[in-house]
Formats: sequence, structure tokens, C-alpha cells
Amino acid sequence: IRYYDKVFRNSDIYGVYPDLSNLPNYIESAQMREKGSPFGDLISNKIIEEDKIDNINYILKIKPKIPILLYFILALILIIYFYRKLNISNDKKFIIITIFIGLILFIFQFWLCFPGYFDYPDAYAILLEAITNQYDNWHPIIIGLTLHILFNIFGYHSFYIFFINLVLWYGGLTLIIISLYLKFKNRLSIFLLLISFIGNIFFMNIYHLKDTTSSLFVWFAYSIIFFQIFTNNKNLIFKIVLDIICFLSLILGLLWRHNMIVTIYPIFIFYSFMIIKKINIKNIKIKILSFVLSMGIFAVTLILILKLFPLIFIEKTYNNAINHIFYLQIAGIAVFSGDYSIIPNDMYKDNINFEEVVKLYQESPHIGDYYTKLFKYKDNLISIWISAIIKHPISYLKHIFNYSIDFLAIKSYSYHSIYKSWILNPNAVQAKNKPFDFEKNENYFWLNRGIEFNKLKFSIYSFIYNSSICFEIYIYAFLSLILFVFSIVLNIKYRLKIDLLVFLFSTASSSIATILILLLFTPLPDYRYMYPIIPISILSLISFITFIYDRGGFKKFFKELQGEKK
Repeated sequence: IRYYDKVFRNSDIYGVYPDLSNLPNYIESAQMREKGSPFGDLISNKIIEEDKIDNINYILKIKPKIPILLYFILALILIIYFYRKLNISNDKKFIIITIFIGLILFIFQFWLCFPGYFDYPDAYAILLEAITNQYDNWHPIIIGLTLHILFNIFGYHSFYIFFINLVLWYGGLTLIIISLYLKFKNRLSIFLLLISFIGNIFFMNIYHLKDTTSSLFVWFAYSIIFFQIFTNNKNLIFKIVLDIICFLSLILGLLWRHNMIVTIYPIFIFYSFMIIKKINIKNIKIKILSFVLSMGIFAVTLILILKLFPLIFIEKTYNNAINHIFYLQIAGIAVFSGDYSIIPNDMYKDNINFEEVVKLYQESPHIGDYYTKLFKYKDNLISIWISAIIKHPISYLKHIFNYSIDFLAIKSYSYHSIYKSWILNPNAVQAKNKPFDFEKNENYFWLNRGIEFNKLKFSIYSFIYNSSICFEIYIYAFLSLILFVFSIVLNIKYRLKIDLLVFLFSTASSSIATILILLLFTPLPDYRYMYPIIPISILSLISFITFIYDRGGFKKFFKELQGEKK
């Protein structure tokens, strides 16, 4: 398509979308090579003078990079504003360099992996909700609602979740680096940006998984708290803005994944501690009572938000979404104990008996979804589950232990284990997407656009994929446990007087709580379920090393411990 008006020639601002439904009879077929492009393929049964093809109707749509550019401009304005407000005149050069490099890495990953990977059943279901504006509670409503709002403002496209992931990751990491520099004046802190190329981080940031985005909302909020601990800024407006962004990020993380309340709740240990510290309560009993009361208020608030928010958009929520978790555990207890009586006869589906349960458990002892073909829902399912545990606690522990071993042994990047074991390798990540029935609507063209590498991008991605370090999930779990123990010991030693140590305890507790809830209440071992502990354990490790460095390094720290013992 060539334009008569020079103003509309080869524009980088908009794409052109012709109406090809009403062409002359001598046109056998016409198809654009790429949506938004003026180039296409036309087959005619007679010779056409291509400079004189008239009466082509078309519409123009803003290209996705325009709103992205606006985002960057807005971000730059905010950075400049806050930058001028901070009392850091001697350190502006380092801060500018850090922000600039962080922005470059952001742009690089966004360019390389655009529009992110969304070839996943949950992602398509959420996209369908966003398009139709009809929601249920199988997937958190906030995701589809957010996408629906973005579609209405900026148009249909598939990169929005990917964009959010990168903003949260690089934004949080930049805040951590700046806060460390302001505290210690050590320029080597900028090398923390290299964390972005750890395989567990780089490739999961590409993924449109609710687990990834929810984890990154929490990461960003925790990074803001870390930043506030180290920056002694007295600008009230700046503090209020940071607090609002932090709490908003926490709430979005809470709503973005159903069980995220377990991950988020421990950070309110830090907030409760800070409240009590600010009030300056002297009496120990009143301090403890105030802490318990504060944690209770936070718990009730989070539960109310989690329960009431979906009801704004739907009349009722699913009550049977987690039945397969209990089916699996009841089956495990029954098989280990050899006691078929703990499963009521009317719980079996037609032509199913205990022998079928034993056979399935021996073949697939850790995938709860399979057990829905054996059992049917009962109103007293939870009571049956509790009774089975009470009757055979050892069998229950055996099942949980084996399940935990299987969970912690999951390989990095593993896909939903029901379907396949899968890695984000350079070829698989370009797999053609298979949407449900989106192609029936003209607005859904954008869903067919997944990651597509040219030669340069393929080479770069392959190099990162083959050379990046990737730690298995059990390493992060073990790291979280070690830091949790250290945080308890250090807080006792320093009598809860150091804010950073309380923060370390809160973040380490966040990881431990996540691990425990996943080992006890998930339908199958899946890498994505455990993903929240990865960014959180990394921040916990940074906090621990920061504390040691602040004490003068490991040698001085251990000497200090030995000196006190003497």
C-alpha cells in the first residue's frame, strides 16, 4: 500500500489496516504479510497498474512502541523529580549511571524477547476474560481486569504482562543498588545488575505466568522497603509516594495469585515492629500485646481484601478449585496405610474402587489433577481429609515427605508437569501460539504474535541461554532456611534493635511460609508455584551480606561475636 500523502509515508507511529473484504472480482486473494504493515501479497487474474489501485479503505492504529515511549518519558520525568528532591548532590553521577544502565538492560531484554512468552493455557484463559470482560475466580480477576483496562486505553496487544514484569524487576533492583551506594559509597554495588542474567530470573521474567508477575510485585514492594531503610530522606512527599507505591504493589501481588497472602503476610512483621518502635512502648507485655494486635489487624485486612475484591465483579467464586489437593492426599494416606475405609463408598465415581486408587497412586503419586477422574465432590471433603490424617498421621507424613522431595527436585524452567517438561530454549520459546477461538474476531490478530527471532536475536538469546547460571529450586529453598535461622539468632543477639535484621527475618519468613504452604497444599510439584522464593531469597541474601558488611565484614563480625563470648 502506497500513500498519496507524504505525511503518511513509512510512519513509525501507526500501522495501517486495510479492509480486504470488499475487493474487485478479479482479485483472487489478498493478505497482508504482517498486521499493521503496508506490505502484503495480492493475486489477480489480470494485470494491474499498481500505482493506480484506488478505493482501498483502511484504518490507522497507534503502534505499541508509542505508549511504551510515553511510559519511558513519564518514568524519566518522575526519576528527575525524585532525583532533585533527594539530598544526594555528591552522588548524582553514580545514581544517573545506575538508572541509565538499568534502563538499557530493560530495553535490551524487552527488545530481545518481545512480546514475552504466553503460550500457556492459563494465559489464554485470562486473555479471553480480558477481551470479553467476563470473569470467574478460577484465575485471579485482577489480571484479566488489568489487561482489559490496558486494552481499552492502548489497544489490543500481548506484551503488557511482559512489560510489567520488567518494570517491576529492574525498578526494584535499581532501588536496591542506589540504597546500598548511598549507605556505603561503594560503586561495586552496580554489579548487582548482573543478577538479571541469572537464568531463573532472566527467563522467568519473559513468561506471562501469574506466579512470575505476582512474585515481582512482591519483589518491588520489598525493594522499596529496603530502599527506605537505608535512605534517610526527610522529604515527606517523597516518603508518602513511596509508601503508596509499596502498599499498592503489595496489594496487587496479593490479588495476582490466590495463595500469595502466605508469602506477603510475614512482611507485616517488619511493619508491626516499626509501628511499635515509633510509638516507643517501654513495657514488654504491652509491646507483645501491641505486636499481636497489629499482626491481627493486618491479617484481617488482607483476608478481607482477598475475599471481597472478586465479589465486586462476580456473584460467586469457585468452591471446588482445590478439591484435587485433598483427593491426592486422601489417596496417599489410604495407600500408605492400606486402609480403604477412610474413603467413603459414595465418594468414588461409577465403576471405581480402591484398587484403582492404588494403581493410580503407584503410577502418579504427586499429580492431584489425575484424581478428579476417580473421586467426586462431597460437601464434607475437608472433614474426610482431616479424619484420615488423624487416623493415620504417619502415612500422611510419608506422603508429604515424598511429595516434598519430588517438589524440591524440580528442574529449573520446568513447565506444567501434567503436560510436558519444557525449557525456554531458543527454539521452544518461538513456538507458534494456539489461541482458542480468538481468530473469529478482527481485534484478535495480535494474539498470533509470539516471540520471533531474527538471526541476530537468535544468536544473542542462544548465547544468554547457554552461558547463564541457573540454580535449582532446592538451592533457593536451602538458602531461605539458612537465612531464616541466621535472622532469628541475630535478632536475639541484637535484641530487635536493628531494622535491617527485622527486615531480613520478615523476608526469610516470607520464603519459608511460601515453601511450607506449597509442600502442604499444592496439587502437583510445579516450578512456577515455588518461583516466589527465588527473588525473595535473593533479596534476603543481599540483606544479610549488607548487615555483615555494615559490621566491618565477616572477620570483624566473628571477632565481635568472640569478643562478647569472652
